This record gives sequence, C-alpha cells and structure tokens, in this order.
Amino acid sequence: MVYKFRLIILLCILNTPIILYAIFLYSLEFYKFLNIYTWSIYDVYFVLAGFSHFFLYFLLVNFIFVYPILLLSKKTSFPVLLYVLLVNFIADIILLIDAQIFNLYRFHLNFAMLDLFFNTNGEVISLNFPTILAILTRVFFIFLYIFLIVCLFNFVNKRQFKLSFTKLVLFFILTLYLVVNIIHAFAFAKRNLNITNLTLKLPLYNPLTTNSFFLKIGFINEDDINFTKIKITTDGYFNYPKNTLKFS
Repeated sequence: MVYKFRLIILLCILNTPIILYAIFLYSLEFYKFLNIYTWSIYDVYFVLAGFSHFFLYFLLVNFIFVYPILLLSKKTSFPVLLYVLLVNFIADIILLIDAQIFNLYRFHLNFAMLDLFFNTNGEVISLNFPTILAILTRVFFIFLYIFLIVCLFNFVNKRQFKLSFTKLVLFFILTLYLVVNIIHAFAFAKRNLNITNLTLKLPLYNPLTTNSFFLKIGFINEDDINFTKIKITTDGYFNYPKNTLKFS
C-alpha cells in the first residue's frame, strides 16, 4: 500500500515538465518572460505557488482515480497501464487547455464559458485555426510524453525500486505549499496586490487568508479590513477582455 502511494508521487514528479510549462503559459501575458531577462521576488513567488498548487493537483487526481486501481490490481497489466495513461493525459490536457484559454481571454475554464463555446456556434467565444492547431500539436506531444511516463512507471514498478526519495519530495511540496500560503496571508492582510493578484492566474487556487486572526493580535486594524478599493488600469490584472468577444 505504501509502495503504491510512492508510485503515485512518482507520477506527479514525472509530470513536472508539464507543470512548469503550464506555469509559463499562465505567466506569459503578465510577466512577458520572452521579452525580459530579470525576475523579481514576485515572479519567484508565482512559480513556487504555481508549482506546489499544480503538483498537489496531480497528486489529488492520481490519488482519487489511480491509487484505488493500483491497490485492487495484483500487477500492472496493460489495461491498468492504459488507464493510468488516460487519467494523466486528461489531467494534463485540462490544465494546458485552461492555460491557453486564460492567455486568450483572461478567465479560466468553467461551465458558463463551455456553454458559450459549444452552444453559440462561435458567435461569442471562438478559437481561430492557428490556436486550434497549436492546441492539437500540444495534445500530440503531451500524449507522447505521458506514454513515456507510463513506460517508466511500469519499469519502476516491475523492478520494485525503493523510491524512498518520494517521501522527501512530498514533504518539500507540502512545506512549500504551506509557506506560500502563509506569505499570501500576510500579503492579503497588508494589501500587497503584487502577490494577491497572482491568485487570479491560477485555476481553483484559493490561498490562505487570516485577517480575523491578524486583527486579534493587532497585526492589522479595522481600516485595513475595510479597505476594498483596487486600482484598475489598462495595464492591470483586470484589463478584460484581452481579446474582443464577438456578439451577434
């Protein structure tokens, strides 16, 4: 049971290139990594927050959908390996499509957006041919990469490598996730928009806020709690939509 959980952690580790690529896509519009060569402390925070968030996303997906199958299977047969491949492939595709959509329209995948995309014949939200081609190309290479991951997964499982390093990796990720949440809690209390606005870029990301606790210990006051104004400029995070939406 413990060894198979280590295999799940290994799957998440092997998905690291996908995670880093997704972080790059989410940051492409706001930080323009292709045009600048110096990083600020906020860039580092964004990468660390995104990495821990997406690593736990893959851990949760594999723990829910793959781990029970591994427990029930005496050996990793072809159907089991195919299932592992499909689960991780779908998880990767959802993440990268969301990143692509966010680059185009500055919002994440949701049921309302999917309804507009599929039920309006492209009159409200549409993707042009180069974008569709780029997505299909990524889908193809992602499938190849996940295939290699599953092959390595099968090799490791058959050889029964100890995988003791996975405990350290999991400890590091959980510690990192805790640290970036604590940083966000302090930034949120002190209205540091350079950090708190970063949460808008990551899907399903709801970092820690502890204003009531900070208020009790005197770290902030009522004026800080009641402050709700956010400066919105054309260069800000709320410059929506990035691309013009088409209406009939």
